[in-house]
Amino acid sequence: MNKFSRKGGTAMKESRFNLFYPARSNPNKILAYNSKSNALATINKDDFDRFKKCSQKGVYDLDEEFLENLKRGNFLIEDDVDELDVLRYQQQSTRYNSSYLGLTIAPTLGCNFRCVYCYEKEHDDIHFMREDVQKDLLRLIEEKCKKLDLLSVAWYGGEPLLAFDLVKSLSKKFIEICDKYGVRYQANIIITNGYLLNKEIVKELEDIHVKHIQVTIDGPKDIHDKRRFLKGKQGTFDKIFKNLKNLSEYSPSISLRINVDRENCDRVNEIVDLLEENNLTFVTPYLGYVEPTNDMYDKEKCLTISEFADIEFQFSKRLNTFLENIKYPNRVINNCCADCSNSLVIDPDGHIYKCWSDVGISEYSIGTLFEVQNEKKLYEYGLYDPTLDEVCKNCTILPICMGGCPRRRIDNVVERCSPYKYNLEDCLQEIYERKNQEMAQK
Repeated sequence: MNKFSRKGGTAMKESRFNLFYPARSNPNKILAYNSKSNALATINKDDFDRFKKCSQKGVYDLDEEFLENLKRGNFLIEDDVDELDVLRYQQQSTRYNSSYLGLTIAPTLGCNFRCVYCYEKEHDDIHFMREDVQKDLLRLIEEKCKKLDLLSVAWYGGEPLLAFDLVKSLSKKFIEICDKYGVRYQANIIITNGYLLNKEIVKELEDIHVKHIQVTIDGPKDIHDKRRFLKGKQGTFDKIFKNLKNLSEYSPSISLRINVDRENCDRVNEIVDLLEENNLTFVTPYLGYVEPTNDMYDKEKCLTISEFADIEFQFSKRLNTFLENIKYPNRVINNCCADCSNSLVIDPDGHIYKCWSDVGISEYSIGTLFEVQNEKKLYEYGLYDPTLDEVCKNCTILPICMGGCPRRRIDNVVERCSPYKYNLEDCLQEIYERKNQEMAQK
């Protein structure tokens, strides 16, 4: 036996981020998950009971192998470690990392769709980024690349493929600048409706280093065409799905976002069925939470986060039969570009923002490409620290949430937590069952 106590030797304590659940399929097993290390393990119930008794005493008289495994998964940590300090340090290190620059660029806010919930207000004004803004953007990148290791660009909109010639032109110039200074370059299309995503465009995307595309479909044809249609109310599902089927031999990785609310939540599994029937295994579907951003959609049609969490979990169970990988919780350091100083969102007129949902809203702009003019909004996004939040700092899933959506926090939306607040146990139980099944088949 090894003895670790608070009185002598190496003082240890139980992590504040431990979560324990009885395994539903095996009453003699306890699922042990640590949200900071992201470790998942099973513990025999007798060993677990001994561990909890030791935690109460502060003396860990445990089998050496068991003790080492607890330490390896960070279930047991050194007594003088403040885990909130660790999270705070990791967050600050990432938030102010000057070796990386992430730009989300909307070359146009115009769109060929008229989606029922969209917050963009300039559908019919399909103007592209002005030449003077392009020059300012290139000057900014040139200046930043002198000190960067990585430049990452996400194309956004509106519908970015309406401005594909501009996307190509700017991308080639970005790549030239990065090559000049020895900076790594990566790019993706953070969102597209997929209507223009034909073979010819996808072939050209490879030349401008676009490695990932996210397409949106809101359910099977009858549901999707009622929600995501052209200006003349014509349906779009058939063409989007045809584009997906035509991309298998050319495409980079593709995510398929299914926006979910009360209107379509009972039909989302049908998309997985369609992907499976058409052997579209290179497409990874996931659910997107629809909210009434900028009062552009009926709040009554939106799900609560807890309702969404349940639907997302049920969807993941269906998805696990389609994909080889099992959805697993991810650590969060910073939530998104909104709470990172090294990330900017840029609209066609050169205004900059911290959140994609802010684009086009003048009071949310923090300035222009070279001048911060709204410091209050910048600080609202950038200075929040969930490890100092009286609610968040005492939450066992803080490391996989880190305070939730920054925009919802600023807008005082009550529900901003990760869906894992509601479905983590179900997810972990499902992972455990799947792993057991895989081991039984070997």
